[in-house]
Amino acid sequence: MKPYFFNSFFENIDTSNPIDDSILPDRNLYDTYSGYVKEQLEKTPVGTRLVTYWSKWDEIPRNFELVDSACNGFLSFWKKIS
Repeated sequence: MKPYFFNSFFENIDTSNPIDDSILPDRNLYDTYSGYVKEQLEKTPVGTRLVTYWSKWDEIPRNFELVDSACNGFLSFWKKIS
């Protein structure tokens, strides 16, 4: 499995570059969405590879290992190790 995750809910906590003005910033939404993604990633099999872009890593379970990064750390490559 090779999921890709772009943290589009980051706009809920960072108002400097909003995607649009249809959603007001809300830390609770960010936490809820990040928690959901983390729960889903925890269900993936060992060996799952993940690419994240523009993520604070809040949604990355501890059993994923950072393999590499690019673009000043905005693009990160992970592998589930246990």
